[in-house]
Amino acid sequence: MFPENATQLNDIKFYIDGVETVYAESYTTLPATGDYLDVRLGNDHSSRRLNGSMDEARISAVQRSADWIKASYDNQKSSSNFITRGAVVGPRIVTSPLVATATVGSSFTYNTSAVGTDANTSYTILNLPGGLQFNPSNGQVTGTPT
Repeated sequence: MFPENATQLNDIKFYIDGVETVYAESYTTLPATGDYLDVRLGNDHSSRRLNGSMDEARISAVQRSADWIKASYDNQKSSSNFITRGAVVGPRIVTSPLVATATVGSSFTYNTSAVGTDANTSYTILNLPGGLQFNPSNGQVTGTPT
């Protein structure tokens, strides 16, 4: 990556596998052609070519932090556990009544039901009156309101 109007390679940082390298230390200037920088990946502007492969090469016009680069690498490598996604089966739709009435001092039970749920589903209910308890694994509200 290089800052705006950079002309020195020591303004540029190179990263391999999310870790900063020292490959730019032996160079002093970027090859410029007209109004743009002539940047080549895998070629040194002579007859030498890369003997290998590259993947996920990026050139950024804005400066990125080392943490950002490391997170980007960790998120894309084949053995990454950086982020996981579960299967999406469709929207969950609550089928139980959305309003329930409880009487102070009387036992109360409310069962949340929904379609599109599985064994990993959890429920959330907010702002319950005192004396009621909520079970997030099955969506049941029980207790005696105070």
